[in-house]
Amino acid sequence: MLATALRPHGATLRRPLRGLRIGEQLAWYGERTSPLPPEPPQARSLRPTPAGAATEATALAREITAAFAAGRFDLSARANPPPVGWAGMPEVAVADRLRAAGADDVAVRLVLTFTAAMDRARDADRLWFRSADLYQTTPWPFDPDAVTGRRLTDLTDVLRTFGVSQRHGADAAAWRTIAETMSQRDAAPVVYDAVFEGRGDARELLAALRGRTNAGSDRFPFLRGPKIGPMWVRMLAHPGGAAITSLEILPVAVDVQVRKVTEYLGVTATEGLDLEAARPVIQRAWESDVRQNGAVGPPDLDGTAAALDPALWFYGKWGCTFCERAGRKLPISHACDRCRFSETA
Repeated sequence: MLATALRPHGATLRRPLRGLRIGEQLAWYGERTSPLPPEPPQARSLRPTPAGAATEATALAREITAAFAAGRFDLSARANPPPVGWAGMPEVAVADRLRAAGADDVAVRLVLTFTAAMDRARDADRLWFRSADLYQTTPWPFDPDAVTGRRLTDLTDVLRTFGVSQRHGADAAAWRTIAETMSQRDAAPVVYDAVFEGRGDARELLAALRGRTNAGSDRFPFLRGPKIGPMWVRMLAHPGGAAITSLEILPVAVDVQVRKVTEYLGVTATEGLDLEAARPVIQRAWESDVRQNGAVGPPDLDGTAAALDPALWFYGKWGCTFCERAGRKLPISHACDRCRFSETA
């Protein structure tokens, strides 16, 4: 209605949050709290060029992952960028930091598990580094037995204090439930063995995340989600160091950042769909590209979509998101030549 009233006056109403759910909207606003690169006086806004059906990716997955793994994204126009490549992924940086401080693989996988469950509609870098601070200062929240032996209020308070939780009551309750599940192997042996023994199968792990108690409660709240579940299984393998088979079945873990890259580079055309409806379309497109042309990643992930979504997430956060916020194109890779944005006054 507002658009109808303004249109006769030559105004155009932009709705960047159209089709996004509340969590995605919060993430959109959260991304815009970071400092922007300098903007020229006549910077122009960017709008996606309308598109029809999904287009052929044509080895784009291999191109992006090879550049990512080799550190060839140009972030010179970004303020305080992380290292380009896997070392710049927050969970990898945290795992390296904890191992350097003496943590073993089991401790790292526990940190990955609990923190991944909190990784929704959040600034990922802030979350993961605050979680590392928590582990190094007050490690008991990452010990399932210690968590179940304490009051929920103790857990709620420490997660809030360190900035690990966001919706404090719900987050602490989910953390506690996961700890209770992980405190006894019989509750979820597939997940227990992957975390504590360092071995598992991707297909079995994804199925296990959907497990429920006899009363019908989720055993892995938040961790079982369509984005977080595949991402967590990938993290167990890298940087968690677990031997996980069947990694080739993992889809790209689609979130707001991954969707941006996919749309702007013309791999799919899902404008107008909410994320849940767009997710399978995006996953099928990238699955086809990886199956035909491969993807570059660490040895245990090489050739799988699990090697792709970290590169896409990094590309979206440090590429597409900065272009949106700056109101102009700031290419970071040759793949940006495919960008479907058209510049308008």
